[in-house]
Amino acid sequence: MARGPSVSASTPLSRKPLATLGLAEIIHCHADRVGCFRPIVESEGPATDAVTGLVRDLFEFDDSRAAAGMTRAEARELVIAGRTADIYSRDVAAH
Repeated sequence: MARGPSVSASTPLSRKPLATLGLAEIIHCHADRVGCFRPIVESEGPATDAVTGLVRDLFEFDDSRAAAGMTRAEARELVIAGRTADIYSRDVAAH
């Protein structure tokens, strides 16, 4: 697992993507490696997530450096099935 700063918030619409872009820009100028990982995305899948795509395009990242774990619908199904531990394990494996 990567070590370094992480942007997180416990409320929706908290402007995390804006904070992430600013932080990534600062780090990108001074670090050897920068990446972006979103554990749960709103889109149909990680490949179509707008924020991950924006970071990928802006910094010319490949899929391994700007990725997402699962969709909100997938996470919801796992919670309903009582398999919340699977959410964490899948995200760690994808990260």
